[in-house]
Amino acid sequence: MEKKPPKLYDLTTLQREANRYYGLTASQTLQAAQELYEEKLVTYPRTDSQFVTEDMRKTVELLVLALDGTAADVSCVINNSKVTDHHAILPTMQSVKCSKEKLSETKQKILSLVIWKLVQAVQPPFIYEDVLVTVCCQGRNFTAKYKDILQPGYTAKPVPFVEPEKDKDVPLPKKMEQGVVLPVVRAEKKQGFTSPPKVYTDVICYERGIRNRP
Repeated sequence: MEKKPPKLYDLTTLQREANRYYGLTASQTLQAAQELYEEKLVTYPRTDSQFVTEDMRKTVELLVLALDGTAADVSCVINNSKVTDHHAILPTMQSVKCSKEKLSETKQKILSLVIWKLVQAVQPPFIYEDVLVTVCCQGRNFTAKYKDILQPGYTAKPVPFVEPEKDKDVPLPKKMEQGVVLPVVRAEKKQGFTSPPKVYTDVICYERGIRNRP
């Protein structure tokens, strides 16, 4: 299986992910992005496009090189037909040299997200295999699913300011064959309760196509 890198940010996706990762409201994200734009650290934020135009190729290549230290093929973020009034939100070359510690915490997070998304968008795809394992234990069959990662690609770039989740599951052997004996693991039964539907938040509204931004 192969998953392509995500697109660049338009305002809606920036607001959605700032809410998801940092709990920021749409208004807080827009205000921070607008201030960063006025400080010439990001490009114009009120955009509906997630691509840039062909004439920006060299600029984007230089940005990625300055931000990530590697040359990259930026063809995947270029699409003239999907850019109308304004291209996707990008960091500027000035943001590479700025002292981010002098920015407010919210602006640091928004700028870091914009930088992260550009670097992530030009990475190789995430390639993996879905593996289904059936294990027999005391006469009962149990199944488990996991991803065998062949190429981490864009997923190797962690979200800024977010601690990566620790994998609590016991790792399965890399190579498995029928009849192999697995080490004994502890199992337990838990009782839980379902949760009521979530109230409408910024991120839920965006996911359902309800947009109400300034």
